[in-house]
Amino acid sequence: MLRDDAAPAGLPDFLRRIRVRAGLTQTQVATALGVGARSGRKLISRLAHGRIKSPALRFVLDFRLCRDEFALKRLEELRQRRAAFEPILAAAGALLQSSGLSLTNIGSYRAFIALFLRAARETQAPSPERARRIERIIKNLSRPYHDPALIRRLADLVLSSSDATGRDESLPSA
Repeated sequence: MLRDDAAPAGLPDFLRRIRVRAGLTQTQVATALGVGARSGRKLISRLAHGRIKSPALRFVLDFRLCRDEFALKRLEELRQRRAAFEPILAAAGALLQSSGLSLTNIGSYRAFIALFLRAARETQAPSPERARRIERIIKNLSRPYHDPALIRRLADLVLSSSDATGRDESLPSA
């Protein structure tokens, strides 16, 4: 049985979960629903904490549709970002192939590429922090069958190419 002062059981948690999974802030949800940012954020907060007695079904459905629409936009952004980094990945692949590695061995370098891309995104171009991070990646991932000189050339290629794109958003996995 519902109390007069409570939202239906599980609804606040459900709405909070779908908002968080979609990567939306309360303000973004409010804006997408057409509610003013300041009052909308308060509304979403009250809804997520079960302080609204019985939200209208239409509001809940709009909330879910907002999440789905946002997810589609996010997917398109990820596709565009991946396309922007395809040349970097292709150049890294060409470098590895030109070094005479077999296809099996080339696969062992993919983690380096992904981590170098992440380091490029999360650190400033020439900085001690970036240098430390690259050294840590190389130290932690290197195996006896990896060529240290090739790893360094790969790091230089990926970092310089990534810096040239001017992107600072999250990258797809390599």
